[in-house]
Amino acid sequence: MEMDAKFCCQGNALQTSCFLIIPARILEDDDANLVRNLVLRPQCIINFAKMIWPVGDTWVRMLMVCIDFAIPKPKLLASRCEVGIGALGGLREIIEDERFIASKPPP
Repeated sequence: MEMDAKFCCQGNALQTSCFLIIPARILEDDDANLVRNLVLRPQCIINFAKMIWPVGDTWVRMLMVCIDFAIPKPKLLASRCEVGIGALGGLREIIEDERFIASKPPP
């Protein structure tokens, strides 16, 4: 805690840049307003997830594959991701183009 105070006294913020977005004005007090907005953000994400889940697990898999390609470090799909037979050709081209795997030699 002491290190956090020292860090802040040097003019640094304990927020990531995504939280530097100007929050919606919900409460008059600036600090209370920031806290309220920070608490509401995860709720919005959870509500969004609940909305899209019924669209279908194929769509959810597609979204997860896109996230995994865009941000590979967490290895979201490293252990398992079932892909339907219809998606295999397109998926293979994407991962070959991005050089995640070597291209197949022509027949």
